[in-house]
Amino acid sequence: MDDITAARRAIEALAPSKYLRRYPAELRAQLARLVRAHPERSVGSLATAIGMAPKTLESFLGSTAASVIVPVRVVAPARACNALRVHGPRGIVVEGLNVDGVAELIRALL
Repeated sequence: MDDITAARRAIEALAPSKYLRRYPAELRAQLARLVRAHPERSVGSLATAIGMAPKTLESFLGSTAASVIVPVRVVAPARACNALRVHGPRGIVVEGLNVDGVAELIRALL
């Protein structure tokens, strides 16, 4: 399932109230695959689009989501300055860092 509309329908079919919903294991796995199929979108924006709480969707990603190694590449800054831009997963962008700031960011994520 990588169709956002189909995911929304599947969630709405569970129960009329989000407080009564119980997500079957297969649906949880499908929703995790949906998040991975859309790396350009944040978990929060996908959760909103399919009608569920971001924290619930994040929980379906499991503990492996935080430990996934994502390939990165260093590119020259667009401006003639020493500030760097870091592009992370799901559209996260951190700007204005120097090399020491990038190293500190990576250490904090590990």
